[in-house]
Amino acid sequence: MSCPPNWTTDPATRSRLGSLFKAVSTEDLLAQLIESLDAELEQLTLLRFRLIVLGSLVAADQASWLPNSVRELQATTDQLRLIDLRRAAATSGITEAFFLDPEARLPEIAAQVDEGWGEMLHDRRRLLLEQVANIRSVAELTISALGRRSTLLKEALGFLSGGGGSSYGRQGPSRPQIVQGAM
Repeated sequence: MSCPPNWTTDPATRSRLGSLFKAVSTEDLLAQLIESLDAELEQLTLLRFRLIVLGSLVAADQASWLPNSVRELQATTDQLRLIDLRRAAATSGITEAFFLDPEARLPEIAAQVDEGWGEMLHDRRRLLLEQVANIRSVAELTISALGRRSTLLKEALGFLSGGGGSSYGRQGPSRPQIVQGAM
């Protein structure tokens, strides 16, 4: 049954052999993407806080608490990796539904969706870029304050410098990929 002339079909419901997303609407996928971006923002805020705490411990010469603080940083970056996978799953469904390159970035996705969703995606991207820049700034200060102990922090923050969360920036995308059979 075709749609009346004034209606458009939802791209996510087009039949595509082998698609995992054909029963999920693009509205649901966009909502999942926004939710994962919000969760990522929340974890990045927590990461920044934990970096500030680590810096405070260093400044107060509380070396015995550094391993605990670094473990908390690692737990936060582990949570960010999981959220990044959720974001990749939602993004994969959206890029498939709109016939975009699987490596499409938020601005490219925002350009394909209606104005309301696009505005939300642009806003979340801006907030993510700001938060990552703030984290890098705090991390650099903390690393310089740590001196010889900075290896602990550099290892804990390998997620940020290794590409996790950086698909919002200007470099090439390096987000997790959903591999067939992985879920």
